[in-house]
Amino acid sequence: MQARVPGVVEVGSGSGEHVEGQKDHQAISQYKRFVTFYFINFPPQLSNFYLRKGFEVCGILEEVVVPSRRNLYGEMYGFVRFSKVRDVGKLLHAVNAVCFGSFRIRVRVARFDRSGEFEGYSAKVVDVTPRYQKTIK
Repeated sequence: MQARVPGVVEVGSGSGEHVEGQKDHQAISQYKRFVTFYFINFPPQLSNFYLRKGFEVCGILEEVVVPSRRNLYGEMYGFVRFSKVRDVGKLLHAVNAVCFGSFRIRVRVARFDRSGEFEGYSAKVVDVTPRYQKTIK
C-alpha cells in the first residue's frame, strides 16, 4: 500500500478524480460573479473606448458606464464592472493605479448594485398605500 501525498491526484483512482472535482468546484465558488466600482478624477473629454482600454488591464472587464450627470461636487463619475473577481481588495488596488495622462483614477467599491442591493442586503419594498379609505361625510 502506498502512502498518499496531500494535493496529489493518482491517475485512474476513482476517489482521486472525485476529490479533484470538488477542488475545482471550490475554486469556482471563490470567485465573486460581478464587482462594480465607482470612479472619479478622469479627463472629461476621455471617450468610453479609452476608459475601457485603461481598465481592461486590471481584470475581466464587463462594462464601463459614465452617466451624463455629475456628482454632488460637480465632478464627472462612472462605474466599471469586473467579473470573476477572486480578491476584491487586490483588484481595487490595481484599478486605483490606473492613470490617464496626469489624472489618476480614484476608485471605491460601489455602495449600491443595479438590483437594489446595498452592502449585501436586499432592498425592501415598502407598500405605502393606506389600508382603509376615510370617507368624508
